[in-house]
Amino acid sequence: MPGDEVFYDRIFQRHAHPLSAWSRLLTAPLLLVPLWTRRWWLYLPIGAWFAANPVMTPPAQDTS
Repeated sequence: MPGDEVFYDRIFQRHAHPLSAWSRLLTAPLLLVPLWTRRWWLYLPIGAWFAANPVMTPPAQDTS
């Protein structure tokens, strides 16, 4: 569907922004916190962060 492709392209442009990539990379160790503390509910805010991160960052600019 054309609408789905446009939506995917818009989200991927934000997902590919360097700020989004670095913030996801630097917060990835947070995935170990629920295992370490044995508080499984902590996956909810961490998952929300990883889902909201590409939406909060601006679209990447094409520099090619």
